[in-house]
Amino acid sequence: MKVEVTSREIIKPSTLTPQHLQNISFSHLDNKATPYYVTIILFYSSQGDNKKLEQGEISDQLKKSLSETLAQFYRVGGRVKDGVSIECNDDGVDFFEARVEGQLMEYLDHVNVDELEQFLPYEVCITVDELSSKALLAAQVNVFDCGGIAIALGQRKINCWKTLAKSKEKMVPSSPRGKQNIVTRRFVFDVPNIAALRDYVRSKKFSNIDYPTRVELVSALIWWRAMAIAPSESKHTRAYAAMHAVDFCQRSLPPMSDDYFGNASSFTVTPFIKGETVSEYHDLVGYMRDSIRKVDGNFVMELQRGNELSMNCIKEAKEQFLERGLVMFNFNSWCRFPFYEADFGWGKPTWIATTKVPGMNLVILIDTKSGDGIEAWVNMLEEDMAQLENDQEFLSFVSSK
Repeated sequence: MKVEVTSREIIKPSTLTPQHLQNISFSHLDNKATPYYVTIILFYSSQGDNKKLEQGEISDQLKKSLSETLAQFYRVGGRVKDGVSIECNDDGVDFFEARVEGQLMEYLDHVNVDELEQFLPYEVCITVDELSSKALLAAQVNVFDCGGIAIALGQRKINCWKTLAKSKEKMVPSSPRGKQNIVTRRFVFDVPNIAALRDYVRSKKFSNIDYPTRVELVSALIWWRAMAIAPSESKHTRAYAAMHAVDFCQRSLPPMSDDYFGNASSFTVTPFIKGETVSEYHDLVGYMRDSIRKVDGNFVMELQRGNELSMNCIKEAKEQFLERGLVMFNFNSWCRFPFYEADFGWGKPTWIATTKVPGMNLVILIDTKSGDGIEAWVNMLEEDMAQLENDQEFLSFVSSK
């Protein structure tokens, strides 16, 4: 597959940001956010009776709607200043156009996750230091020979842009891998396999979990098998933990607006497990459920006041790391995010993808198109991934890779 960038330009807001809104300080929660962002890629098949959309038509529509959206989400068109605020100076965002040799559906039939980075406008991850010179959002529109489209975005707030592109409806927002050989693999869990996991947990005599969620089931499975395949000599000297990033927009009291701009997530860490006493799968599901459910309205209220609840968990994890060589598994669920509703005017996506992310043992969970399955994008050391890909207990619940 060959991807050739044909143009790059800066898209600026359709109207200037008022002077009194040009400097926005980071909130306490924003200061705790990860210094990276991960790109989302939305794939769209060609329309109707194999109708081909002209690249110029696609780009013009997207650029116009993006410019209008930046006037509403004015912070996105600014730049990070001194790592503590955003200067809403209307510098705009980067917009790339590219041509892709080949047919979209042929590519999707044989997806190679290592090739996905070719669709991206930037390197996968950008640190806080780099953000001062780079746009807060970048987009690359990749058009296949068949007319299929892959839109890569480096920002989660895509729903407002796609709405404007389709209906012109206005919305106003509320106020490195290093040298380690880390590889990324995608594992798909469909409805029957998730149901099998759920039945297994509910069948256990001493299990008090009535209806575990998809995220709990898949996260616990990956964590369980990753611990099980660890070298036997390390199990007696290490501790293991799992950390979940929890979106609390709907957990706060009252719930936050759908158009909230800023960091609205926190971390929760499960109890530490010594390597020599790896728990049963259904126990891990229970541990994860308990830790995730601690992020409730009261938890969010304390965070908003500046209390270091989630940071205390991470501090404890750091102490365990120094003492026992803690192995941390990081889970980030994007399930129920409306990516598959992103209609820019030519229908909804055929497939949603992400790419590699920084850090070892980092897992991103995304809905399948049906909305009731999960795609797990797993980042692990190459040797660990080889073990996981050959673990029959794990593979028995995987629908496809």
